[in-house]
Parts: sequence; structure tokens; C-alpha cells
Amino acid sequence: MKVFLFVNNSQKYCEKDNIILAYNSEKLYNLNKVLNFCEAKKNCDFISYTPKRILRNSLYYKDEEPLKNTGANWICKGDTWISSRQKKDWITAIKEEHIRNQMKNFDSIFLNITGECQKENIIMKVTKFITPKEAAHECQRIMNCKFIILNYNKQLGSKSLNDDKAIFCSHTPINRISKLGFMIAGKNSSNMIHYTNNKKEKNTGIVNTGMGGTITPDDYYYNYKKGDIVQASLKEHI
Repeated sequence: MKVFLFVNNSQKYCEKDNIILAYNSEKLYNLNKVLNFCEAKKNCDFISYTPKRILRNSLYYKDEEPLKNTGANWICKGDTWISSRQKKDWITAIKEEHIRNQMKNFDSIFLNITGECQKENIIMKVTKFITPKEAAHECQRIMNCKFIILNYNKQLGSKSLNDDKAIFCSHTPINRISKLGFMIAGKNSSNMIHYTNNKKEKNTGIVNTGMGGTITPDDYYYNYKKGDIVQASLKEHI
């Protein structure tokens, strides 16, 4: 089975042309079966699924008949998953191929993995959800941007509206762990899993990333410093 980015407590109803299939079965499908449906459809980019109940004729459009087969298993195309809403017991799963197509200049993409960008290696932070394509474009235009940590997690009951949704880094993120809804993307990052300890070379710089870009950052400068690359420790932490 292909790899997916899993976002828990996330619901997205597809709209019109973005709907590939919307199953309404008397028998509830399990998640693996819905993922298999998506995998079998080349144009499927994501699914939104709940095992809890079946919804019949739940979606209406103005001046149109209610859609048939609008159930609890949505197979969709496009990147509208970025605007999914918090919903308990739902899960949105985005196909790895879709993400890679949006980040073609990134040779390493790690789904359901997060990490820490050391303070001196942080280029900028973004506190709104952005697509992988938008993040890749922003990183491409910033000197020394090597890695992006993206957070699509939908945390129920979270009161914080300022959680970082994207962190742009000049060096490899450390303390990497498995966590659903997160991903790390890297450019020229074949050495990401190797351990090095080179503190001889140091370089500092200031880049004004707030001018002329598509994303307004929360930090307008960074200090570039050669640091340690730490072996990943993949422990389940959901």
C-alpha cells in the first residue's frame, strides 16, 4: 500500500468536480479499504473518512438535487484538504504522490514525522496552514532554506491559534519522532539520517524574508550556524 499523510480529527467534504467517489454503503468500510480505493484511482489525492456512521444525502447545492451516495467515505482530488475542519472521529489521509508532485525539488519527504529546528537554524515560521506547494515555493526563494517542518495536525480542544504550521530551517531538524499530521521535507538532504559533529565552520547571516514573498513570516531574520545532525529516533507519539 502507498504511503499517506494521516491527519486525525479532520473532515473535508469534496465539492463538485473534486469528488471522485462518495460511498454510502449499508456496510461501513474500514480505513484500509477506503485507502485502497484511493490508491486504485490515479487521480485520487486524498480521502476523508469516519467509521462512526453513514450520512445519507447530506450535501446539497443551490438549484440542484441532493447528491447521491454522500456517505462517510470520501475519495477526492485536488488540494482542498488544506481547508479541512476539526471533526472528532474523522481522518483525512493525503497520498504521498500528491505531496511529492507539489514539492518536486525536494528529494526527501518524511510523512507522519516531526522534529525540532534548532533556534539558530530557524529561517522563519508561519502560523497559518499552507499547502506543500506554497511551502516549497517559499523555501526555493530563500537562501539557505534546506528543510521544512509542516504541521497539519487538527488538535481537538486546542486553544492556541498561533501554533507554528510551517517552520523553515537551514539545517537538519533534530529529535525526530513519529507523529501523525506532521511532515518534514528536505532539499539535497541525502545526509539527513547520518550523524556528523562538525562545529569548525560557522556562518551567520540575516535575510529579510518579509519582502516580496507570498508568505509573511513571523520571524524576519535567522542566524545560520553549522550544528549537529542527530540520528533519528522513531518512537510512536500520537
